Amino acid sequence: MRSIGKEEWFHRVKDRYRKGSRIQKSQILDELQDLHGIHRKAAIRLLSPQKRGRKLEGKKRGPKSKYDNPTFLKALRLIWKETDYMSSKLLHSAMEEWIPFVEQ
Repeated sequence: MRSIGKEEWFHRVKDRYRKGSRIQKSQILDELQDLHGIHRKAAIRLLSPQKRGRKLEGKKRGPKSKYDNPTFLKALRLIWKETDYMSSKLLHSAMEEWIPFVEQ
């Protein structure tokens, strides 16, 4: 009998688990628990197919931001800092007075 690698063994067990009945799945979980010391819940997560609807890395939900312009952000941060970090509502009303100073 040839020695198989851990990944190949796990792949075979995963296929058996996916195709097996409830009793067979329980036996496979017992085997993993006894041989490798993996908790049942962790083994279920490893052997189950990946869930749909998981968040994709790098994709932001919702509409694109209006404030992508770096010069705009720099000016906005400057005004926000000079107004002692006002709240957004107060800053919005103060923008009319501060814009001429930033444009210079």
